[in-house]
Amino acid sequence: MNTNKTRTCLILGICLFFLFAIFTIAVMKFDVKEVGPNDVSVGFSSLNESFFGKFGQNELFHSISGVGGYIALALCAFFGLMGVLQLVKRKSLFKVDRDILALGVGYVIVFALNYSFDKLAICFRPILEDGKLEASYPSSHTLLALFVFLSAVLIVVKRVKVKKVAVAISSVLIALACITVVCRLLSGYHWITDVIGSVILSSSLLLMYAGIVARLEK
Repeated sequence: MNTNKTRTCLILGICLFFLFAIFTIAVMKFDVKEVGPNDVSVGFSSLNESFFGKFGQNELFHSISGVGGYIALALCAFFGLMGVLQLVKRKSLFKVDRDILALGVGYVIVFALNYSFDKLAICFRPILEDGKLEASYPSSHTLLALFVFLSAVLIVVKRVKVKKVAVAISSVLIALACITVVCRLLSGYHWITDVIGSVILSSSLLLMYAGIVARLEK
């Protein structure tokens, strides 16, 4: 990746992060009405209520998105193990491949963001789980799936030298990301704004990851 593309990735990533911050504030302030379970207030209430009313709750889609989440976690473990093995073999953190090292940092950020937003509870799910309200914004499954699967595509394209194999693996990863996100959206366990927020945030993190790796590997 040349210097201009690297800079573009970083700038776009930062811009999308600010867009996510603005969207999050809008979710908290715009068209807020008591349309959630137990009369919980929800931002973008007209849009969210309309979308949920059209598709409702679907346990099949929920199960499929859950499987996608587990596959994403397994992929995290795979790349984490790769990094640990490199660390043990090379006996220095700074000798671990930079894209793997940056990926580990990315994973930590994703999990930290999910934990933080779960505690902040900006918005609650459109349904009760075990009779309880659960935080829903942004969609953790969406954020995890998009960042993990699509960052893996970048690694596969770089490391797999046989083009057909790289294309095949990348296609599967992209399909897994799309299926997980779409099924999560249609499962009824999230408002549509939960998913939109996660798409913006994960796109920001992916662009910054790509830009940082390109800069580190110059």
